[in-house]
Amino acid sequence: MGCRRAVSSFRQEGSVTLYDMGFGPWLFFALPSLLLVGFILDYLWNLIVLSVALAVIRKLSVSGLSGATLDQPTALGKISWRRRLAYCLIVTAVGLGIGVIWFTLDLLPIPTLPSPVLSPLLLLPLAMAALGIVNSVLSQRFFRLKRKQAASFGVAMGVFTAPWLLAVGGYW
Repeated sequence: MGCRRAVSSFRQEGSVTLYDMGFGPWLFFALPSLLLVGFILDYLWNLIVLSVALAVIRKLSVSGLSGATLDQPTALGKISWRRRLAYCLIVTAVGLGIGVIWFTLDLLPIPTLPSPVLSPLLLLPLAMAALGIVNSVLSQRFFRLKRKQAASFGVAMGVFTAPWLLAVGGYW
């Protein structure tokens, strides 16, 4: 009885009872850090694809397959890393916006589909086209590429930076 009195004496009127939230606080801190890690990995992937695509366009320009003038291959080789990093930051931010649209459209039920697994596969070409157009327009202005080069650059960036893993492995 003496123990009971001691426990009950700690309770005050108007006090709040706290409950254990389980993994709630972990999720509160882990989710933003996972998003940051994802943004950084996406940025690095865009930088790798950008560097490879510019190297391929430069080689095609030197061989004369892309219709470039003689001074343009050297201009492609002299694109500074600062300019490449800034371009990748812009493209990654735009890609984040396209990703938000992707998830919004993916959550909408499409009644004509026989399976919800097909929804990301139908959205993938739209995401590739959007990324390709954004990269084509930005590369024309940012790197001063000709239209033909910018179009091939946009196709390469659209195909290789599209959310393939979400479309192919999102539900498995």
